[in-house]
Amino acid sequence: MFDIAICEKDSSQVDFLEKSIVKHLFDEELNIDIYESGEELIEAYAANKCRYDLVILGTDLKTVTGFEVASALRERDASAEIVFVSDDSQGVFRSFEYRAFDFFVKPVSEERFSEMLERYKFYHSDRTEEYFSYKVSGVENRVKIKSIVYFCSNGRKIGIVTPNNSFEFYAKLDEVEKVVENPQFIRVHQSYYVNSRYIKYLLRNDIVLDNGEYVPISRNRIKAVREEYLKLLSEA
Repeated sequence: MFDIAICEKDSSQVDFLEKSIVKHLFDEELNIDIYESGEELIEAYAANKCRYDLVILGTDLKTVTGFEVASALRERDASAEIVFVSDDSQGVFRSFEYRAFDFFVKPVSEERFSEMLERYKFYHSDRTEEYFSYKVSGVENRVKIKSIVYFCSNGRKIGIVTPNNSFEFYAKLDEVEKVVENPQFIRVHQSYYVNSRYIKYLLRNDIVLDNGEYVPISRNRIKAVREEYLKLLSEA
């Protein structure tokens, strides 16, 4: 099931996007909601009336910009994928700030839009979703890798932190890193393995996460972490 939101003031553009989504994700169960204004989408999120897997935002909305909407959404939802549609190609640089899944300049190419949807389906379909498995008292548990904010070591235990929960199991962080092998994760410290999609700011000696939490960067990893994070941003 994919919950998708389209927030765009141009009705013809909305019609094109909606039909393209249905056409290229026809084999998936879909829920598509249309928002005529950014305020409407922000209010729906603030009232906990919705959570979306994919949000398509026009950057030029009626009273607030798509970037302002993205900022409000990111305060409440770090996992939704955001795709911008814009008249201005320069906006692509600002889109990095919100970890955009893609950025389109109007008129949107149906071929490239379909390629984005296929890429989205590959990464997020239940059939291809990646999970991390761990055992507690002999019982195997699973958590979606994309929902993990970071792993941290505490003595003999590993903590898994997600936006809403935390779990613990016995292991070493080096072992976890070998099992995960996900390019979105960065080993920033001997005790922290962080999912870059939840990084809000990269400071000199710390990482600031979307939830406001600070994670330290080891002194000997500062340069490598910065280079790896900037590379991930450029590839987004």
